Amino acid sequence: MTFRLKLLIMAIIFTMSLTTVSTAENTHDGTQPQSPSYTLNDLYSMALDQAENIKRAKEDLFIAQKDKQRALSVLIPRFTAFGNYNLGDNDQTTHDPSGSSGYPPELNLKTDSMAWGLRLEQSFTLNGKELIALDISKDYIEKSNFDLTTAKETYLFQVASVYYSVLRASKGWEIATASVKRLEKHRDAVSTRLKLEDVTKTDMFRAESELSDARAKLVEDKNTYLYTKAALRSLVNLPLDFTLQEPIGKVQPSSGFDLEGLKEEGLINRSEIKSAKRLRIVSEKNVKLSKGDYWPTLSLEGQYAKKDESFTGTLDYDQDSSGYLVGVNLNFTLFDGGLRNAEIKQSMAREQQARLVLSEISKQVALEVEEAYLQLVTQKGRLTALNDKLSFSRQNFMAVSEQFKHGLSNSVDMMDANTLLVSAERELSDARFGYKLAFLKLQRATGTFLRETVSELSN
Repeated sequence: MTFRLKLLIMAIIFTMSLTTVSTAENTHDGTQPQSPSYTLNDLYSMALDQAENIKRAKEDLFIAQKDKQRALSVLIPRFTAFGNYNLGDNDQTTHDPSGSSGYPPELNLKTDSMAWGLRLEQSFTLNGKELIALDISKDYIEKSNFDLTTAKETYLFQVASVYYSVLRASKGWEIATASVKRLEKHRDAVSTRLKLEDVTKTDMFRAESELSDARAKLVEDKNTYLYTKAALRSLVNLPLDFTLQEPIGKVQPSSGFDLEGLKEEGLINRSEIKSAKRLRIVSEKNVKLSKGDYWPTLSLEGQYAKKDESFTGTLDYDQDSSGYLVGVNLNFTLFDGGLRNAEIKQSMAREQQARLVLSEISKQVALEVEEAYLQLVTQKGRLTALNDKLSFSRQNFMAVSEQFKHGLSNSVDMMDANTLLVSAERELSDARFGYKLAFLKLQRATGTFLRETVSELSN
């Protein structure tokens, strides 16, 4: 095989390998694979399965359910079995000169015994303290359910907030990119007119300065976008190259909302308030539970036992015995050094704390509802004005650009027009996403956020 033929074969193999790699990197239709794209509902579904604090709240619920089993086990009699086996060897020497004792002078006795039995025990306080504890465990299960709802709502709203932050940052990056392109085009126009001595060098310096500032803003917006994506990945397990889809549809207008009605809805639906109410009920029952220590404790016991013994040696005989026992015990503490009184005072103080917590949370919920409502109204009011501002800013930039081409405006006018346009675009973008997030915040404040989200996910 000649050298040229070897070289030709190697070239063919190299070309085929490149073709194979290129084909593997493309999809079946010849296009490049696209980055995975997610909607807000997709993020909700993933967050519910991955969030650590939601899993922790589920474990709290599981613990509360097992506490109920523990409280119930106290009401069920305890049934136990016992048994033992003993093996003994006993050597005795009897000194009796008269011989009147009747026992041999040497006695060798081996004892083999086995005993077993069954015991049934039950004790309870005469005021039903054990039933109160069982009732409290049921209340804790309900409280844990409310806490789980709170954890889900809080986490999902956090996901929604970061989701809109990513969209806002992406739009800001897009606006900054468009601004750089406009300023580059303007810089080129100024450079052309400078060669024709139609403008001065100060116009060129101003154009370059504004372009540099826009490029710096572009870098800042890009890094903001990358940071918000990283923040979203920390909340939801997403790949590095993911993209987001903007929500489709309009939110409900705020004109039909009644502020006082929304506050009442929040006070009824918020899981934090439900949890605080349940905690107050538990604290009231804990006072009764502590007072139960002043009541006597009644214990019932039943036992059956059987014992088998065998003796071998000098004397051989067997002995079997069996029997049963039923007993009732009544215990009453006369003096405990003030322990029961201190525990009752502590329970009463915790009850007062629970009432104060409920009052504080109710005020906080009412304030959150009013804040979310006012934010929604504010964002909606800004949308109309900012839409008009963006329209006027675009028309103004186009007009100034045409005037600049014909020498009727200067570079400063162009910079001002571009700044006004960029400002209008950013403000309108923030208002649009802010309005949608404010609507979700109002749902969160009124306690309907999780219900609406689950309804959307199920449809």
